Amino acid sequence: MRRMEICTICPLHFERIPNRISEGVNCINKCNLSLVQMAPTLGDMQRNASRISESINTIVRQRPDTNLVVFPELALTGYECADLFPQIARRPEASGEIGLIRETAREKGIFVLLGYAEKGGGERVHNSLLLIGSDGNIAGNHRKVHLPPAEKGVFTQGDDYCLCETPLGRVGLLNCWDAAFPEVSRLYALSEADFLVVAAAWEEPYDEPWVLSVRSRALDNGLAVAAVNRVGKDKTLSFFGRSLFSDAMGKVLQEAPAGKECVIHQSLDLDSYRKQRETFSSQVLELRSDTYKLERVITRKA
Repeated sequence: MRRMEICTICPLHFERIPNRISEGVNCINKCNLSLVQMAPTLGDMQRNASRISESINTIVRQRPDTNLVVFPELALTGYECADLFPQIARRPEASGEIGLIRETAREKGIFVLLGYAEKGGGERVHNSLLLIGSDGNIAGNHRKVHLPPAEKGVFTQGDDYCLCETPLGRVGLLNCWDAAFPEVSRLYALSEADFLVVAAAWEEPYDEPWVLSVRSRALDNGLAVAAVNRVGKDKTLSFFGRSLFSDAMGKVLQEAPAGKECVIHQSLDLDSYRKQRETFSSQVLELRSDTYKLERVITRKA
């Protein structure tokens, strides 16, 4: 996987890239999203792929103006597959299950994001997010960078961050625990992301840290965040849902109920958020990267 397939993200010295709007780059004003809060069937990829495809069809039929449908982390496999992952991991361009979803996206002319187990080089398996374009082609692939203890030894961590340049705008992808790290969203903000999407399998009883992480990443950067979390139980873990949309100031626009399969929809006013980043939500404009050094921390004894 090439480093930053779509564009180059700035390194950690927090240098801001040129403003796309001032350069005349086309940016849409609004984006209509649907978050599918589902309980995947553990290890049954055909069933999960069929359900994902059916959900897309239903959403487009009921809301034909939808631009992007988002499914949870590892929606294609379930979470606690452990030793089974090497056998069921797929390359996205050669998977029949993913092929079904890609064809549905193409037929409906809609973007789709879902989590799956990706077969990497050698024996490596990645916990990945796949963005499928409205033409059915692969628009982006993000390998989870920050692996919690339960995933170490199961997955190989990614090293790059996928910012997808699409007709919907620049979309920054975060896979579950990635959203707990402010640095990731800040890198996307510095690279002129228009909004962030989080797909998660965030387990009980950590629902408050989930909501706080999503809202904080929005407030930190003046970016709207669409965040889907799964429900149901695998083997030992249960997942609470509470998928949500946050505006660019960290306000919850809509939140799904806990423990229930459902779909929530939201129109994000990207144009108003861009203007807001020039006024109150101007953290990225006011960064003092010259001061963010350990030697600038002054310790005084009381």
